[in-house]
Amino acid sequence: MAKMLLLRVYLDTNQFYGGYYSPIHDNDCITLLPIKETHQLREIPSHLNAIKIIDKCTNMPLTMFYPREWVINNKLAVHNDPRPDLGFYTGHYAPIGRIPRRLAKNDYILFMAGLAKYQVGFWDKPRSKSEIIKAFKEAKDKGNTGIYIVAYIKVNDIVEIKNWLQAIKKYPNLKYSPHYYWEDTQRITVAVIGESNYIIPPVKIFDLKEKKPTRVLVDLIGKENTVRLIRNNFRKSRLIIVDSDQIEDLIESLK
Repeated sequence: MAKMLLLRVYLDTNQFYGGYYSPIHDNDCITLLPIKETHQLREIPSHLNAIKIIDKCTNMPLTMFYPREWVINNKLAVHNDPRPDLGFYTGHYAPIGRIPRRLAKNDYILFMAGLAKYQVGFWDKPRSKSEIIKAFKEAKDKGNTGIYIVAYIKVNDIVEIKNWLQAIKKYPNLKYSPHYYWEDTQRITVAVIGESNYIIPPVKIFDLKEKKPTRVLVDLIGKENTVRLIRNNFRKSRLIIVDSDQIEDLIESLK
């Protein structure tokens, strides 16, 4: 047996520093948008500066998909985490953070995100926050929005980072964690390390226009957990015990 956690991440998670969904483009390519960084950083390296991050779908700087008023002096710090391409997710243990203390090796985190199809050509120029929110509401009214499973990580190790240099020596990719650049290091960062990847195409689990979960979600976590997740605005599920073979088959089917 194993445990599984569904965790909502990316821009739509935080209404103040986001409030709209990541774009699905005409060719079904997904631009996943990290939330705006809320902590003061020692520096803003290129992998945390949205103007330096090139979107794989459009070859445009990631800043094209954020409110233009957020970009100051050619900089926009984003909390680029989790990193399914680099095999880690960093955060904090609950209740301060959202990582359950009972999460263990061979457990799974399935990452969720809100995705939307915007009107053709909308992202061809920088937009204000009000313009983006208006376009998002239009997409929602047309039934072009939903909550999706977009990535996963199978836990190989969980590290409480008290010394970043030691942690990076063991797991070099952790140097890309935004927590490494925080000026305030009083909180101990928890790194979840493992086999991870994006799910292409992403799997829809909730339709906003219909206000209904999909069969995929109900079959995955059951009716009771689905109701709990919806009431929690898809922020995160409880740790759900699943059959190891079942979750392995599920991940394979989602790849």
